[in-house]
Amino acid sequence: MSVSAACNTLRKPTQDVPWDIVVEILLHAAYADFQHALQLVYVSKDVQRLIEPIIYNSVVLDHPVRDALYARVKSFMIALDSKPATFFTRAVKNLYIHSIVPSADAVRILAACTGVVNLVCWKDWRIRLAPLVRAMPLRSLTTHFVGFSSCLPQGADPASRPAWCGTLEYLEVAYWGSAPLDTLPLPDLEPLGALRELNVRGFSRPSPRVMDVLLSPPRLQCLRVMLLQLPDIHTAGKVKYLASRAHEGASLWKNYVEGAYPHCWSL
Repeated sequence: MSVSAACNTLRKPTQDVPWDIVVEILLHAAYADFQHALQLVYVSKDVQRLIEPIIYNSVVLDHPVRDALYARVKSFMIALDSKPATFFTRAVKNLYIHSIVPSADAVRILAACTGVVNLVCWKDWRIRLAPLVRAMPLRSLTTHFVGFSSCLPQGADPASRPAWCGTLEYLEVAYWGSAPLDTLPLPDLEPLGALRELNVRGFSRPSPRVMDVLLSPPRLQCLRVMLLQLPDIHTAGKVKYLASRAHEGASLWKNYVEGAYPHCWSL
């Protein structure tokens, strides 16, 4: 059923229609016609409360046009001010934050959306990512290498490890700095007991020492080393080298969230 059909149905008397049937109709309409699901929030307060968690399930703060991206961020910040913080904790499960989202806004968004399962955060390390994502029940995470290293520093007390050490299955980190990775603090990946897929983006091949760290998660099945200007694809065991661009936008990540192909971890 389309959203328009659902709206027409709800304009008719519903005394004889059980509420659970109405709920099923509304949810089906919202998922099937997501682009127009906003129409349903105007039917009634009860319907608004039912549909809004679907609308905010995936928040993508990305757009190829800078002004449009800022408008999208402004709209979400208005929503953040107008609803209880608990709403975003429960509703937002997929969150994408572009690098040019203002830092203060990014911090507020991450602090409010603590129930996120799939996160992309391209803000740099200066926003102190570690405390903001520590409690999230993450299944996938995409971010900068340096920021991620602060989440799982070498030699840290096991009691201080983030909640997602046992739930994170997919990880993508990028490093576009000039200094070799060997010279930077490296993360401790061994505690990531559920990690299956790891993508690493950068300019050059990691050194053997860095590769040892990257291959340390006990259940890792595939490590993709995604390099700029790599002429061909090369596979050696669980390691796959392939070409990459510095920023590919949200499309591959959205495919992953929606169960479509290709996506971040199907390349």
